[in-house]
Amino acid sequence: MSTFSIDSCFDLDLALTTPVQSSLVTKEPDFRVAELPTVSSIGGVCMICMEEFNRGKDVAKRLACNHVYHETCVSTWLSQNNSCPLCRCSIFHHMKVVT
Repeated sequence: MSTFSIDSCFDLDLALTTPVQSSLVTKEPDFRVAELPTVSSIGGVCMICMEEFNRGKDVAKRLACNHVYHETCVSTWLSQNNSCPLCRCSIFHHMKVVT
């Protein structure tokens, strides 16, 4: 039996709390969250902030993978990532950017 411990090689706490380096994020410069389809009446919860959608009050945006988030939540997420927060589907691969 080996006495090697995976814990000595990988620090999960460090991996989860280390800030993302902006040089590692690959974003399309002309991408705008406003260009995503708007969903007007939806029930459920935004999986980014975990708060319910308020019908008629919140602006919800649908990604290419059909997951829906608050506009402000997904805008913040996509400023640091290029994938859906839930399924990790690439946003820019599936979206044609209009300039």
